[in-house]
Amino acid sequence: VTTNANGFSEIIDPRIHGGIVTPGDVPALTNELEFWRSADRQKTAEVCRARASEYSLERNTRATIAVLEEARAA
Repeated sequence: VTTNANGFSEIIDPRIHGGIVTPGDVPALTNELEFWRSADRQKTAEVCRARASEYSLERNTRATIAVLEEARAA
């Protein structure tokens, strides 16, 4: 479970790879935690590993360099 105030929330599908809540929203956090307590951990682990494999260190480095080059050119 993560918040919608960081980049991680952009790469997960809610209730598939994890949960997304607004910072400080305790009822939403409680709801997500209850959902994940009963989730199929094996299936969740498989889909999370598959999603994580899409985000290699090389991909992250290329994207970071692209952002820095764009900022420098501006």
